[in-house]
Amino acid sequence: MNPATDFYRGEVPSSSPHGQVPNPREAPAKITIDINELKDYNRFRVLYTRIAKLGEGGDGAVYAYEDRSTKAVVAVKTAHGDWRAPSDTLMKEASNLQLLGKHDHIVEMLSYSVNFLPRPPAIFLPLCEFGDLYCYKKKLWKQQRKPRTSEVTIWKLLKDMSLALNFIHNHNKQRACYIHHDLKPGNILVTFPAGGDRNRVPVEPVFKLTDFSRMREFPISPDADADKDWHGCGTPEYAPSASEQANVRPSGDIWSLGATLQDFALNIAPTQSRESFIRARRAQGKQCPRYNENSSWHDISWRSLIPTRYRPLNADIAELKTKHDVPVLPPSFENSYRPYSTQLSVWYQALWNPNEVERISAATLVRECVPLIDGYIAIAKSMEHVDQCFDRARKLREQTRRRQAGRPLLPAKRVQARKPPSYEGNEWDSQ
Repeated sequence: MNPATDFYRGEVPSSSPHGQVPNPREAPAKITIDINELKDYNRFRVLYTRIAKLGEGGDGAVYAYEDRSTKAVVAVKTAHGDWRAPSDTLMKEASNLQLLGKHDHIVEMLSYSVNFLPRPPAIFLPLCEFGDLYCYKKKLWKQQRKPRTSEVTIWKLLKDMSLALNFIHNHNKQRACYIHHDLKPGNILVTFPAGGDRNRVPVEPVFKLTDFSRMREFPISPDADADKDWHGCGTPEYAPSASEQANVRPSGDIWSLGATLQDFALNIAPTQSRESFIRARRAQGKQCPRYNENSSWHDISWRSLIPTRYRPLNADIAELKTKHDVPVLPPSFENSYRPYSTQLSVWYQALWNPNEVERISAATLVRECVPLIDGYIAIAKSMEHVDQCFDRARKLREQTRRRQAGRPLLPAKRVQARKPPSYEGNEWDSQ
């Protein structure tokens, strides 16, 4: 594996628990699912058949199951292992989803089964046709034939996740709020908007937050220290600084949202590059893996030491490389990249405030940013339409120039001067 591909996002990461999905264009229209058929494993295994593995993560694997008669498809999250002891992690996730209830931008739990085999429980979720952010972006880029994420889509992601986090962080104002604790591209699923064209990948899809196995109550309960999963902050590449992780707040989810937006827009890991990390460690007289020692770089102990890194979205390629620690980008991405708007970069930067107390909250985002996003999307659509017109004009000029350069010059015709007629008009007919 090329170390550069760990920094620049190429293919979908194999660790993504919600990676591949059946072709969304072939997915049947939504059909009402009988919840009772899901709860009892003995009924479920008779009525449903497994058709695809959607992905695999640290907590378990996700499969697509299809109803043999109605062709309805559900996603089923199951635990690793083939022993009968229930998975505490999935039981906790099922309990957390029940606690939260329904929200437009949180993946709904249809039901769960406590007797699912080979290892209970199983959590039943609606199928999100485009998988996670990695899969969705790959399909979108393939459709538009260039590796650039539209600003329209980034605004929509910011809007949907702001609404989801506000629902979690302010779920019960009289008692306590909750922290997702592992927001990242692999935990955001993508589906068609209502009434959307199912023959195209939507630029404005619906984004839904998933994987609530690490959700925690805030303020932290006194017995939280006994919870072995509490310490740390989800996935290291999207977590705030180590000092902030010692006292986790809802603001940690906001930081993770900023890191997710950077990954989604720039298609690079939102962390310090290997080159910079190695230089910093050597300057401090500390050890670090060799640049090409990929197995060490993938180890959680080293991943946890590499800090996340803010990079502006309105900087051009040259500035990103010289000032913001972006060492390697494929030529195809550089040629397609355009800096994003200042408005987007300002709201995005607010997510990265290093002061966790002063960092913008989900409630503020919903109150002050979300109402403006539809207007920002309209402006972004107009600007991208103008850019497309200029791109078409540029391509036409290049094609014309190439045709003219390859066309041989025609020989000049020799023109013979005709003898002018006399003043009286004599000899005119003879010419």
